[in-house]
Amino acid sequence: MSFKAICPDCGASYSMSDRSKEGKKLKCKKCGGKFVAKLEESSSSKPSKSRSKPEKLMAPPPKVRGKDAIRNEPKPGELEEVVTGGTSKPVMIGAIFLFIAFWGGVIFAVSQMEFKPSGPTEVQQVQLPMTQGKSAQGNIGVEYPTEWKFETDGGQGGVAEWIRITGDDISVSIRTNLKASAMGDIASAGGTIQDEEVPEELEPIAAVHDFLQADMQSIMEPYEEEAPEKIETKAGNSRISKFQGDRGFVNGGMAYGYRATLPSGNDKLKVVCTCESEKDLEKYDSLLRKMILSIGRP
Repeated sequence: MSFKAICPDCGASYSMSDRSKEGKKLKCKKCGGKFVAKLEESSSSKPSKSRSKPEKLMAPPPKVRGKDAIRNEPKPGELEEVVTGGTSKPVMIGAIFLFIAFWGGVIFAVSQMEFKPSGPTEVQQVQLPMTQGKSAQGNIGVEYPTEWKFETDGGQGGVAEWIRITGDDISVSIRTNLKASAMGDIASAGGTIQDEEVPEELEPIAAVHDFLQADMQSIMEPYEEEAPEKIETKAGNSRISKFQGDRGFVNGGMAYGYRATLPSGNDKLKVVCTCESEKDLEKYDSLLRKMILSIGRP
């Protein structure tokens, strides 16, 4: 007994000697279609000669696959069994290549990255060309950035002599302070024992610097400043403190900067350098200190 399998796509018939391929996925050699084999018994009896020869049935046209593909008529038994669940070798090679290329790119990119050590980084200090300026009466001189605005007035009619320098959200005020001058005279009047070294905190300029802190606190609330530092300006023995305080919404909010107290003959100079942000103070720190150190007689 023989069996046959029929392609459901094109109707091609294939003879089988047994049922070993029944239920398996087969590939039609005629149209290329894939189907599950359902075997039918094929009768081996031949038709009698007396009967008229039946007309040959026209098989349906081959199923076109690809671009106008034409397949040859398969011979009986030339069905290919389709192996399911496998992956073609070219696909596997391509996947491996893409995997290697991807991770190779990642490793290369990481190798080109610059890893900086953690922790605070040094702020780049602003450097600007400087020029010399002096007050209206010529009693106060200072170095300041050439591109910044310079203003001065006072020194007559009981008005304190002053200089104001502004630029890039920064202002520097230098002013003769009459109260500070009087306070300096009082502190100096106490006298000292001859040849005795006076501690820094008891020097007259230190007392005046502490006295002027109240002026800052009266316009800023809250107000904080660091311990005063002794510096030697062009004017002489001076004091400087870094501060921060709130001027209020109307006057511009938070302010950061330096205040300094300097001698000037019989007078005392009150210097206030104000920045609009802590970041600006960091950038202009060395420039502002340079300006303060340059203050003195022209």
